[in-house]
Amino acid sequence: MQQRGKRLQNDKYLRGLLRDESGGRRIYHSILADYILGQMSEEEKKKYHKRAIKIYRGKLKKAKKEQTKPDELAAVRLPEHVLSVEGDKSFIYVFTDECIQPLTNLGLLDEAISLSERALRIVKDGSVEEAMVLGNLGFICQTKGQLDRAEEIQKRSLEIDKKLDHIKAMAADYGNLGMIYQKRGEFDKAEEMVEKALKIDEKLGLLEWGATAYGNLGVIYQGKGKLDKAEEMHKKSLEIAERIGLITEISRQYGNLGLIYLKRGELDKAEKTLKRSLVINEKLGLLEGMAKVYGSLGLVYKQQGDLEKARGYWEKSLDLFKKIGMPNEIKEVEWWIEEIKEK
Repeated sequence: MQQRGKRLQNDKYLRGLLRDESGGRRIYHSILADYILGQMSEEEKKKYHKRAIKIYRGKLKKAKKEQTKPDELAAVRLPEHVLSVEGDKSFIYVFTDECIQPLTNLGLLDEAISLSERALRIVKDGSVEEAMVLGNLGFICQTKGQLDRAEEIQKRSLEIDKKLDHIKAMAADYGNLGMIYQKRGEFDKAEEMVEKALKIDEKLGLLEWGATAYGNLGVIYQGKGKLDKAEEMHKKSLEIAERIGLITEISRQYGNLGLIYLKRGELDKAEKTLKRSLVINEKLGLLEGMAKVYGSLGLVYKQQGDLEKARGYWEKSLDLFKKIGMPNEIKEVEWWIEEIKEK
C-alpha cells in the first residue's frame, strides 16, 4: 500500500487529483478513485472504509456533543462507507440517525434527497425503515418548497406508521403535515395536524418533540394574526427547550419571537431577540436558520429606515437560500430587495 501511495505522489497527473482534507487526502476524481480501489485487495478496501467510518463518525459525534457546525464531508460520505462495510440496514440507520440532521442543517438538501431515494430502493415495503426514510424525505422536500411532493410522501409515511401502530412516528408525521399546510396557508388544517402531534408527544412524554410542536403552533397562530397566542406558544417551546438544553429549538424560538416583536413594531426588542437566534445559528452552521434571521433583521432595519443595512442583510439571506435551494424564500427576499431599489 505504501508503494502505491508513493507511485501516486510521483505521478504528476494523479497527484493533481488529490486534495488535502482534515484527517488525510481526499480523491476528487472518479478515475483516480477507481485506480486506487482497483489496486487494493478486499481486505485493504475494508480497512480503508473502516478508517473512514471512524474518522467521519468521530467528527459528527464531536460536533453534536460540542454543539458546533458539523463537518460537511463527514455527513455526505459516512453512509457510503458504512454501506460498503456493514451493508444495507446499517446504511439506512446511519443515514437517518447520524447524517440526516447535519445534512439538513448544512443546507445539503439535494444530497439528503439523493441518499433518501437510494435508501428507499433498499428498504422493504411497509416496513418501519420505509416509513422512517419517507418521513425524513417529506421534511426535506417541504424545506425545498416542494409541498405537493412533501404531502404525498408524508401521507405514505403516516399510512405505514398507522398500520404498524408506530405511535411515536405518527406524531412526527402529523407535525410535518401540519407545517406543509401552514406553508400553504391552510391554517385550520395545519393546526389540526399539529394538535394531533402534540397530543401524542405529551402522552408519551416526548419533551423535545413537544417543544417543536408548540413552536409550530406558534407559527400557525402568527399566520392567523393571533400574535398573543403565538407568543404564548413560542415561549412554551422556549421554556422546554431551555430546560432540556435543546439549542436548535432555542435558536428557532428566538427567531419566531423576534418576528412577533417586529410585527408589533417593537423594533429594538425584535433586533435583540433575532441576534440571539443568529449567534446560535452561526455557531451550529444552521444555514436555513441563518438565512431566515438575516431576512428578518433586514425587515427590522427597513422599518428603522436604514435601507442600506436592510439590503446588506437581505443579500446575505438570499445567498444562503440560493445555496440551500429554497425557491419560495428566494423569491420573497428578491422581492424585498427590488422594493427598496425603487425607493
